[in-house]
Formats: sequence, structure tokens, C-alpha cells
Amino acid sequence: MKRSCMILLGLPVVALADPVVVTTHSAGTSDVDSTVLFALGLNSATPAPLLPFELTLTSAFEPDAMPSNRADNNGGAVAIDFRIGDQIYHYGGSANSSVNRTGQSPSFDAYSHTILFNTPGPPDANYTVRFSHTLTYLPHNPESTGPLSPLQADSSDGIYGYYAIDVFPSNPDVPLHWQMSSTTDARLSVQVGVVPEPAPLALMAAGLLVLGLGRHLARRRSTPAKLLVS
Repeated sequence: MKRSCMILLGLPVVALADPVVVTTHSAGTSDVDSTVLFALGLNSATPAPLLPFELTLTSAFEPDAMPSNRADNNGGAVAIDFRIGDQIYHYGGSANSSVNRTGQSPSFDAYSHTILFNTPGPPDANYTVRFSHTLTYLPHNPESTGPLSPLQADSSDGIYGYYAIDVFPSNPDVPLHWQMSSTTDARLSVQVGVVPEPAPLALMAAGLLVLGLGRHLARRRSTPAKLLVS
């Protein structure tokens, strides 16, 4: 029992895989494109050419992607929360996402966050959709090792940028492109950090450990106590 407990206790340490989560957010005023809204399953009949919006993009990346200036997550976990006017769009699941941090000048960096996926439906109503945030004038950090280095900044730090939604037909032979993007009054933020998230194997190992200890205690309770005779 002692040996099995030692093995189980070691499993969670190996199984823990803390992803690096990148969250970018923007809010302000956006132009409106009816085809983009249609591709997202929203009402494309908008009452005005400009509407208030709010967008949050969240992507999880493996920490071993840190040394590069670019990190890719092909088919990884993402979340998109988008509000345009009084309409709300949410996507949660798997998609291709990427983040990139490059030197804009000796004092500032540029940061981009993109999520790309295909909408379901028949070929004549299927689109490739790309949500993106582009941030500029991010204070340069000489200790940064790439886009997955810990980071927290917003418009109060002097950063600028914009959001964009690009929509392309699923048929690559059709050279069409529709876009919605924010006006210059957008407020943006970026947050990068490791979020502890036990893997299923770690949870399973913890359950086995509790189960083993429970059985061991049950056997001890069921064994008659030996009387000591002086």
C-alpha cells in the first residue's frame, strides 16, 4: 500500500499541465457589415452604420512555445465573446489561434492575437472567420521571451490598436473579403499568464489515491483488535 501511495502521489506532479492563457479585450465603436453579421448568425439588418461593441478573445497555449516571437495553437481551446449593438455572439471550443509580439521601436512593442475557424453549413453558406486584436505602443520589456511572457497592460498604459473581424468564403476560388473593425476610439487590454488547470490524469490519480486510502482504512476497521495479555 505504501508503494502504491507513493506512485499515485507522484502522478499529479507529472500530469499537471499549466497552459498559458492569453486574453485580449476591446470596446468602443465599430463599423458594421451585413455579410459579417450573417456569417456569425446575427441579424444583418442593422439600424446604423456605427454601433457600440465589446470583444474578448481568449486562447490557451502550451508553455513550451515561449522562446519564439510567435505562438500557435492549432485546434486548441478558445473562447470568443462579442457584443455588437444589442446582439451577442459567443463561441467556445476548438479553433486555430496565434499570438505574436514584435519590436515596434526601441521603446515599444506590437502585439497581435488571432482566432481563426470555419462556420458550419452548406458550401454556399460556409465562411472562414478571423477575429483579431492588434495592439501597438505596448511598453517594451527587455526581459520578454516572446508573446507568452507574463503581461498585463491596457489603454491607460498608452497602448493603441483595433479589433477586426474578417470573413472569407469557404471556396478559395471566390476572391471576396468582408470586414468589420473598430474606430479610433477603441479601448484595448491584454493579459498573459499561466492559469493552473489540473489535467484529467491528475484528477484521476487523486481519486485513486483517496479510494486506496479509503479501502485501507476500511480493512483496518474490519480487523479484530488483538488483546494484550499481561
